[in-house]
Amino acid sequence: MSNRQFWSYLGLEFIYKTTFGKIFYKTACDFNEHPNNNYLKFMDFDKFLQFIGIFTKLFKDKEKTRTLRKKFVYRLFDNDNNEEIDKLEFRNFINAFIEMILICNFQNESIKKKINDIIKDPNMNMQIIEEALDKYVDDVFMEVSFDGNVMTYIEWDNWISKVDGVEEILNFCQNENKDKK
Repeated sequence: MSNRQFWSYLGLEFIYKTTFGKIFYKTACDFNEHPNNNYLKFMDFDKFLQFIGIFTKLFKDKEKTRTLRKKFVYRLFDNDNNEEIDKLEFRNFINAFIEMILICNFQNESIKKKINDIIKDPNMNMQIIEEALDKYVDDVFMEVSFDGNVMTYIEWDNWISKVDGVEEILNFCQNENKDKK
């Protein structure tokens, strides 16, 4: 299935044109593949089932599910799949994520309020935004990276585990059966 078909199937067709959508789709296509595979990346049925398994409650082993989800998200950042995230990869993913968030038409009022709090002035100077993003990347790397230029999986894991909302993402669908009882 193509990038557009993938996002359309998920009911999120508007994401397929975004940089985030392209990164996500590419990662889903080549997740757990050898990095030197040079064949055309396309989501076949097996890859689609693997993706569904990671992001639903199909796996009974909760720790395996959490580990696979973390590895998948790490790969979103590690765009060249060299098992390190450099500042440019990190910045590019954060930028792509922000772009995707800004185009989403969220129905959840809590999310809308958070976004509106962040973007109080739609005409905000882009240079200020770019500088803030650069400062954020530098701050994150200074805090978690041993050498300050690249981030290993362990360093990234230490950073991401402190980001608000990550635990909910890693655990979603796992408490669903408790709610039904």
